[in-house]
Amino acid sequence: MSNKANITKLGASEPYVPLSTAAQHFAVSERTLRRFIASRDIPAKRLGRSIRLQIGAVENAMTSLGKKS
Repeated sequence: MSNKANITKLGASEPYVPLSTAAQHFAVSERTLRRFIASRDIPAKRLGRSIRLQIGAVENAMTSLGKKS
């Protein structure tokens, strides 16, 4: 499946991607991202059972948390 099929626009300038795509992008597990979402360190949107994230927002949050240089 191509990355284009995994991108969702939710009225924002940057597209939202599935949790699995964001995990691959940052080389972390989905569980790690779920922990950050649960602690409200990373913003996320839920579409039904799917969780979507903006790569830029995740990158900003991880940088501020000191997780990515």
